[in-house]
Amino acid sequence: ATLIDLKSDLKAVIQKIHDEHPAAQLVLYGHSMGGLTALSYTTENDPSIAGVIASSPWIELLNPPPLLLIKMASVAAKIFPSCCVRTGIKAKQLTLNGSGKSTKTDPLIHKKISIQLFTDMWNESRRIRQNGFRPNVPILLMFGSQDRLISYQTGEQLAKGAIEYKLWDETGHDLHLEIGNGRALQYIVKWIHDLL
Repeated sequence: ATLIDLKSDLKAVIQKIHDEHPAAQLVLYGHSMGGLTALSYTTENDPSIAGVIASSPWIELLNPPPLLLIKMASVAAKIFPSCCVRTGIKAKQLTLNGSGKSTKTDPLIHKKISIQLFTDMWNESRRIRQNGFRPNVPILLMFGSQDRLISYQTGEQLAKGAIEYKLWDETGHDLHLEIGNGRALQYIVKWIHDLL
């Protein structure tokens, strides 16, 4: 899969929802890599979406691979795009309270990523850092202050204009698995209610 594939699938799902529920107001939600995908999709098109919530979006990795390895991946992606490599992400990096153990059995958490998809995501996150956001809709960016994967500081620097920024103290990457995660969910619900 490529980032283009992900955004194409997203567009198809959104179109299907609009076809079946024409009056529905949609708020797009994405977490981590999904957060970057949602932000990328929304800053390009589709004003039919009412807003976007991105939790811990992959805008800048705290510990990126060496630059040489990234350059090699860019070359390899042209030759072996579907070749997969391990992400190296450990369950303990996702939360502070140990509930990340549940991620070991979660079928939606992948331990590998294709070289092509990694390269796409790397390039898109760099594009956003360099150019900032040009949102067509209101955006809520949420980060944990103790995220071990993503730089919340970069998200804060980019949050301007229609973008609301929320930092959760003593919270890791996966905001919804932390103790007291109800606070984040309540905040999201209120943000949506205020938006709509």
